[in-house]
Amino acid sequence: MYIEGIGWLPFEPTPGYEEIRYTPWKMKEKKDNRFMMMLVSGFFAACFVCLLVLFIEQMLFKRRYLRMSTEEQFLVEVRRNLWLLSRLGVTRKEDETLEEFQERVRISLPQLFQGKNGFVFFQGYEEYLYRKNIVQKEILQATISERDQILSWMKSSRRWHYYTVIVRMKFVR
Repeated sequence: MYIEGIGWLPFEPTPGYEEIRYTPWKMKEKKDNRFMMMLVSGFFAACFVCLLVLFIEQMLFKRRYLRMSTEEQFLVEVRRNLWLLSRLGVTRKEDETLEEFQERVRISLPQLFQGKNGFVFFQGYEEYLYRKNIVQKEILQATISERDQILSWMKSSRRWHYYTVIVRMKFVR
């Protein structure tokens, strides 16, 4: 159809032609929305599956931990304490003894000791490694309470660092 001053305009007198003509544009718009929805829901589904797997793994570890001997539990707790100290910036050097490492920790982080000579877990770990002493429940409990002491100090002085450490500590074995 030709209109003076405007030019040729498409015109189709057949009913329904306009809907068919513009349908591909509408469908493409809907496909984009569906694709985005699938992408977002897939992302959340993957996050949910990951969290579920981590939760199940954590529950299984707790179960295994309760079945461990006192010595095995002690070694897990020592590893956690050493990891916590490394998060505070103090790691054991390759040629350093446990006693030297403890002294360096005492110098680097004097706030952790509050009138104590040192951590019990260092002494217990050294006795376990070199003297093959049997780990007593008291040493295990002292090691756990020292970990709690480190965490409470971290919470009071480095709050945001504390929260990231708490989340990551769930997976230190």
